[in-house]
Amino acid sequence: MLGGGLLSSYKKHSKIDSAKRYLNLANKSIDKLNIELKDVKQSLEFDGLLKFADIGLDCFFVDFQVQKQIKDSKKKCAETIKQIQLIKENLESRL
Repeated sequence: MLGGGLLSSYKKHSKIDSAKRYLNLANKSIDKLNIELKDVKQSLEFDGLLKFADIGLDCFFVDFQVQKQIKDSKKKCAETIKQIQLIKENLESRL
């Protein structure tokens, strides 16, 4: 802190500027990741009518539809996991 002189101050501010550049790059990467993750967002779609029919009617057709919904949701979940893994691998290769 004391007696550093002009050269010391220059080095210090040079490192600060370099850190700012890296921080800006990191922030841009985080923004890109957020955009990618928004595209990946999934939800389980199981409407109230099908749920009511499954509980109230309990027949083959309704059971088939419920199983189909579960299977489709499971497939979407697996696809989402693959997309996230690809994004992660891409980010790791850039690092």
